Amino acid sequence: MLVYGGFGDGVCYDGEPHFLNDSGPYSVPVDDSPPDAQQGWRWCGRCQALVYSGNGNGVCHDGEAHDFTGSVPYFVHFGETPEGAQDGWRWCSRCQVLMYTGFGDGLCWDGKRHYPDDSLAYSVTFEEHSHRPPPPPSLPPPVEPPRIDVTEAGEVISVFGEGFTPGGGVRLSFVRGPDVKKVELTATGEGRITHVETTLDAEHVGGAVIGSDITTQHFGIGRTLRSFPAISRPTSLPNPDLEPL
Repeated sequence: MLVYGGFGDGVCYDGEPHFLNDSGPYSVPVDDSPPDAQQGWRWCGRCQALVYSGNGNGVCHDGEAHDFTGSVPYFVHFGETPEGAQDGWRWCSRCQVLMYTGFGDGLCWDGKRHYPDDSLAYSVTFEEHSHRPPPPPSLPPPVEPPRIDVTEAGEVISVFGEGFTPGGGVRLSFVRGPDVKKVELTATGEGRITHVETTLDAEHVGGAVIGSDITTQHFGIGRTLRSFPAISRPTSLPNPDLEPL
């Protein structure tokens, strides 16, 4: 049915709000009747639908009469469809509303189908797509994160990575529990990195390897399984204030 959205979504036959999200903007003449337009149409303040008042007040969503209080006179074109108008609109002789038949007869106030069989052929002015607000921008495609590959051969850990920002900074982190070794690298013009660790910690076996793109904050993850880089730790100096036992 044709519903006025200026005061909200109105009330559908089941007591729920009309669903107007997929609707385009429509308009009908008001106050002055143009040629080939039928008078007697009114707005119902209860369900917000456009209703023909020539046969009384009709039936609203709850079985009570439509309420035309405060309505101005509306006019609906019938006959040949003028340019810029959408055809397929009909009058339901059961509830008296103007309803669209392009997707079937729809549902009347009692859940049964509207009855448009006795209706004239009406049309309603439909605003062109070019006059509507532009659609929201589409979501950007998902960004593929960088990839790193870690190999272990003898006493050497080799790391190869790609998919980083070309020429950008990359932080390579070797992590095993509280032990972390960080290496600052610069990606090539193709967004690749290579790094080799030759000094290993014999007391640690395996750990995570994380390559973080400083520019995008994206990262790739790999693992060592048999070895871990040696980490320089500060040497504890004796406290001169302590007296020997």
